[in-house]
Amino acid sequence: MIYSKLNAYEAHESGLKTRLEQRAECGDMPFSVFKLLECHHDFTSTIEELYRIGAYIRGDKSLKQSFVHCMCSDKHIWVKSIAVQNCFSLGRNLVGALNGLAGDGVPKAVEQKITRTITCSIPDLLDLGESARIETKTEWKRIGKLLGTGSCELDRFNNDCIELIEWVLNILIVAKPGHPSGPFKNFEEERQKSLEAYWKGGSRDV
Repeated sequence: MIYSKLNAYEAHESGLKTRLEQRAECGDMPFSVFKLLECHHDFTSTIEELYRIGAYIRGDKSLKQSFVHCMCSDKHIWVKSIAVQNCFSLGRNLVGALNGLAGDGVPKAVEQKITRTITCSIPDLLDLGESARIETKTEWKRIGKLLGTGSCELDRFNNDCIELIEWVLNILIVAKPGHPSGPFKNFEEERQKSLEAYWKGGSRDV
C-alpha cells in the first residue's frame, strides 16, 4: 500500500501536497461541500468496517463475507493502513479542500472560522493518528479484538476525525451557503440514528 512507509505526519503532508499539485495543474477547487461530504462518508464507512472486523475477531464468524474494504484474509493489513490513510485524507480532502468554500457561497467570516478551528485541531488529531498507527502495527493481536468498541486508539482517532468533519458540516448548514455543491443534512443527528440502528441487538462487550 502507498501509505505503508509513511507516518501520520508524513501522510498528512502528502495529502496536502497532492491537493496543491492538483490545484497547480487544474486550478483551485470551484467548490468544497461535495468533497467534505465525500470525506465524511469515507470516515464513517471506515469505522463501520472496523466494527465488523472487530466483531468477527471477537467471535461473530457470520461476518466473514461482510467486509467491504478488505478480504478476511488481509484485514490486518487494511487496518494497519487506516491511521495514515485517514491522515492523508485529512490533508487532501479536508484541509486541502477548504479553498473552495467561497464557490459554495459560504460567507467569508464562516470560512475563516472553519479554517481557524481546523488549523488548531489538526496537530492533536495527527498525534492521535500516529499513536493509533503505532498501536495497530505493534499490538495487532490485542487491538484486533478491540476494534469497534471505542477502547483503542484507532477507534478514538476515527471518531475524532468524524466529529471534526461533522462540526464543519453543521456550521455550514447553519450558515446556509448560497449554492452548496452537495446535499446537506444534520450529520450529528443522522449519525446518532445510524449508530443506534447499527448497535441495536448487538453488544460492544469484548
